Amino acid sequence: MENKDLLCGIKNVVFDLGNVLLDLDFDRTFQQLEHYLGEGYRDRLPKDLFLDYETGKITEAAFFDALRSAAKGPVSVLQLKDAWNSMLLTLPLARLELLERLKKNYRVYLLSNTNASHVDWMRGFVDYQYQIRDLEGRFAHKAYYSHEINLRKPNIDIYEYVLKDAGLKPEETLFIDDNPANVEAAQRAGIRAHLHPAGAEVMDLFKL
Repeated sequence: MENKDLLCGIKNVVFDLGNVLLDLDFDRTFQQLEHYLGEGYRDRLPKDLFLDYETGKITEAAFFDALRSAAKGPVSVLQLKDAWNSMLLTLPLARLELLERLKKNYRVYLLSNTNASHVDWMRGFVDYQYQIRDLEGRFAHKAYYSHEINLRKPNIDIYEYVLKDAGLKPEETLFIDDNPANVEAAQRAGIRAHLHPAGAEVMDLFKL
């Protein structure tokens, strides 16, 4: 589909974060957690630990306490937090500036499966790198984070929640995500959804 066709009739743009705006490398975190916790650490963790943290069912402190409990040797919360955040690579200023430009013609939103640690890292990153202290307020009309609204993609209720909360019409809304399951669920909610291919640059989607 041509970019102009994708954007035809669109008034709202909802961005995923990971591997759309924010570059990720999940293997870095898996490797570092294994380094601190030992091989087979996942088998020693509570069932649904990561899911519960991502949907706000447990606190940040409880999440890292559970990780420490799975360790076979001494490890600090700071080491585990660094390991957990090591998947987060960079949030390029050019992509943030894209959102700022889009705000002039569209309602712009963020919708991410994430957690308190990763959001804190992002805010700290843009503050340190770009001296920007209001990540969400400057670049989006509102951010929806899974751990704050207790909902998670690809469950359809998270899309229905965003549509209702922001007062959006699904047919006027474009959702951009790198996960096929998330895109398919958004489409079932009536949203025009675009699968962001691995290695693609999201800014290219808005070059008409």
